[in-house]
Amino acid sequence: LLAIAVMARGNDSVRAVFVDHGLPSSHLLRASAERLSQLVDVRFTVLDARVEDGPNLEARARDRRYRAIESHLAEGEICCTAHTSDDQAETVLMRLMHGAGSDGLAGIPPQRDRFYRPLLDVSRDALRGFAEDRSIPFTDDPSNEDPRHLRNRLRHDLIPLIESDYAPGFRDNLVRSAAFVADDADVVEQQADGVPVVEQHGRVEIPVAVLFTVADPVATRVIRRALFSLTPLYRGGYEDVVQAFDVLSDGRRRSLSYDVECSLDGPMLVFARKSDREPPVPTTVGVGDSFAWGGESYRVRGADRPSDLLLSDLRTPIRAHRRDQFEIGGVPDGATIEIGVGSTPARELLRVHGVPADRRRFWMAIAISGRIAAVRGVRIAAWARPTDVGSTVVIEREGRT
Repeated sequence: LLAIAVMARGNDSVRAVFVDHGLPSSHLLRASAERLSQLVDVRFTVLDARVEDGPNLEARARDRRYRAIESHLAEGEICCTAHTSDDQAETVLMRLMHGAGSDGLAGIPPQRDRFYRPLLDVSRDALRGFAEDRSIPFTDDPSNEDPRHLRNRLRHDLIPLIESDYAPGFRDNLVRSAAFVADDADVVEQQADGVPVVEQHGRVEIPVAVLFTVADPVATRVIRRALFSLTPLYRGGYEDVVQAFDVLSDGRRRSLSYDVECSLDGPMLVFARKSDREPPVPTTVGVGDSFAWGGESYRVRGADRPSDLLLSDLRTPIRAHRRDQFEIGGVPDGATIEIGVGSTPARELLRVHGVPADRRRFWMAIAISGRIAAVRGVRIAAWARPTDVGSTVVIEREGRT
């Protein structure tokens, strides 16, 4: 690819970039890339992007490589990579084995953002022949022989077996199928572009109403996009999409791959990285007790002045007997609070009240005998509102611990 680019554009318009992963064969590939760069007289740059050997190595290395190159590109530059039709066939087969959707089965895109792959229609053998005919030096990556990697086993074992015993031209057929699927996927992609998605603070929010009105393939594409935006290692796993649709059906939070959580937040389906924090441990308190919650100190006391009957950010009054025990905990998924006639989701109240989404599951709920009496500073259940008759207990915030 480097030699072809120099032939087409001249060596002043082309430069070579090598990403060093620090793997056992990296020094061989780096030396080969440097020799070739000298041969065609182009600038040569090495980017350090070390990865540790171990599970999922190929995906981790690919992610680091693209990130390193993207951050290195100057304004107006594009990056060309030498993926071949063989790479395309292997990719499509791997994704088929993993149950990918149309976006996965479309294979490697010829162009995405500032990355171009001009040789996707050229076979590996044809490129090797081109290099040999013109005495262009090249080095085979020894890791391509490592049977630990699925791609290598498909390349050296499964695809040759299928072509010899079952379907001659199997590689070409995979590439052809990928092109057909890519055309269909483009239509879905265009429709998915019309779905409003909000990305901010490590969260992706999608309107539930829109997901229910668009065709399933479009909704699936939007969900896959959300997952990919949160973790570039995501490869379109079918199970994660099913789990997301289950959240739409029953409203229960679910954990997906790569430490992503999916939940409903009012009218939005939300994907977010799992928080490193956990809600404080629930506790039970009575009148006269003090306790800590979320970095704040609180006390439980009886009301002794008219202002104690007013709900505020500082105090939450509850109609209760002084002997009652109060269960202090976070606002759980699906919890509701009674509002007179019927009830309303507690977390929806927090959303309307302007509580940031990443704080809602840490917000204090106050319950009596398992029944939510109040959401701190936001709402008191109809049955727990203070009256002129009977006693009132106040849960009052005192300051930071």
